[in-house]
Amino acid sequence: MNYLNENKAAFRIITFFLTQTFIILLAARVSNFYHKQIDLPDLFLTIIALSNFIIAIFIIKAFLNRDFLNNQISLYKNFTNETISMMRCERHDFINHLQVVYGLVFRKEHEAAKEYLNDIGINFRFNSQLLNLKNIYLRFLLQNKKNLAFENGITLTIDVKSSVENLNMASTDITTIFGNLIDNAIDVLKEITKEEKKIEIEIFETKNYYCFVIKDSGPRINIETIDFIFEKGFSTKGANRGYGLPLVRDIIQKYNGQVFYDDTHNKSFNITIPKR
Repeated sequence: MNYLNENKAAFRIITFFLTQTFIILLAARVSNFYHKQIDLPDLFLTIIALSNFIIAIFIIKAFLNRDFLNNQISLYKNFTNETISMMRCERHDFINHLQVVYGLVFRKEHEAAKEYLNDIGINFRFNSQLLNLKNIYLRFLLQNKKNLAFENGITLTIDVKSSVENLNMASTDITTIFGNLIDNAIDVLKEITKEEKKIEIEIFETKNYYCFVIKDSGPRINIETIDFIFEKGFSTKGANRGYGLPLVRDIIQKYNGQVFYDDTHNKSFNITIPKR
């Protein structure tokens, strides 16, 4: 979507200058005509110039659309290749998982087999949900954050009810917003001693908005500090911190969206981005 908007902007600029040039030419011709300094051949040349101007506009628009289509084809090709690669990896892993489960059952390690199967189910459900996302930047980010969470003993799950294919947001802004919020959740859970550490992400849409909910199993943010968490420089983690959430808020507001912390039972950060 951003690529299309950039093409539209370029098309408007080119059209503006071509139109301005044509109007100047036409005004000069009309002025000469009224001062009887132009004859029919000159008028004929003006008509040809108008025709060339219209043709040039259509050619430029066709080239811009072609570039946009080529870019979209490239994105979908990468998406397809990445999906196929993920499916192949899962198929390969599935055989290995079956061998491990068979070994555990054979040795009558039933509890260990049950726990192992539960872990496999979580991983497969995550990948299945991930495939529902058509925004490749968000997909890659969530995959990387899932691996980072796993390294820290944290389970990250996603519930995708919208492909957010037409999310009109720069890839760098997507990384900044969701990268900061997920990293914050990981940092919180790393500091606590709890048997089950979870981060849950919900992605859905309404008629006019894309909606994202990020919640974790950590403690609530203190009610005394909730009103200050989006202020620059405010942090409970020490000096030179407290810039992530203000940056998240500023970027979301740039897209006329909203972000807020729900301090009820959800304990979640909620984001809404208008559709365009």
